[in-house]
Amino acid sequence: AKQYISFEETEKELKKIIDDNNSEQEMRDLAKVELDELLQNKILNDLEFLSKISLVNVRKLDFFKAHFSTTTTIITGSNGQGKTSVLESIFFLLTSKSFRKKYNKSIIKKNQNRLQIKGVLNTDEEVAIKISYDSAKKEIEKDGEKVKKTSEILKYSNIVSVSPEEPDVIEIYRKEKLQYFDKIIFKIISNHVETIKTYNKLLLIRNSLLE
Repeated sequence: AKQYISFEETEKELKKIIDDNNSEQEMRDLAKVELDELLQNKILNDLEFLSKISLVNVRKLDFFKAHFSTTTTIITGSNGQGKTSVLESIFFLLTSKSFRKKYNKSIIKKNQNRLQIKGVLNTDEEVAIKISYDSAKKEIEKDGEKVKKTSEILKYSNIVSVSPEEPDVIEIYRKEKLQYFDKIIFKIISNHVETIKTYNKLLLIRNSLLE
């Protein structure tokens, strides 16, 4: 029977060769290359991505659906056809907010009362997410079950928006600057929100004691 060596075992053996001063330099260099390739493949295998999306009543779009590549997807089209609306829908699905902060309510198509966006995230397994919005209330579902906290969805994605409407990180005040980077850090460290809450609580206690 064919035996499969785990990632951890392979990584351990390669590092052992690299650290062994008695090994030939050529062998150690080869092990470094193989270890680098191994780690890169692990990153790609662990990568979470949105494999498909469908949306109804977003901006000018009545209906849209698409499947996305595991690497890079390029969206093309003439001006005003809805390319940015597709990107906005992806961001809205994965964060429950629009990156067009000033026009959050107008994301719903004109003369319509409600939008709906559905997508499938490929993580260790497929996760189906659906969000509905009627300008007053948002309803989020994960695999058919209602989600009470947005953080339950945020942990599945590390999406970050860079657009002209984002604040100038250099020019904005300290508080806004911290909030901007906190959002990005949360995408990498899911419990960062709890850290911020604890920090703010301790800050209030400290300030009250100093008064």
